[in-house]
Amino acid sequence: MPDPSEQTAAAPSMPEEFRRDLDAFEALERQLLSDERRERARKLAERFTGLKLTIA
Repeated sequence: MPDPSEQTAAAPSMPEEFRRDLDAFEALERQLLSDERRERARKLAERFTGLKLTIA
C-alpha cells in the first residue's frame, strides 16, 4: 500500500481553482462590456454623422 504522503495530489485547492475561474469570468465580462460600449458608440456616431448642432 502506498505511503499517504505520496498520495497528495498536485491539483490546486478548491479556493484557488474557484478564484482562477472567477478571475477569468470577470476578465471576459469586462471585455464583453467594453465591446458593447464600443459598438454603442459606433452606432451613435453613425446616427449623428453630419448633424450640426447650434446653440441659440
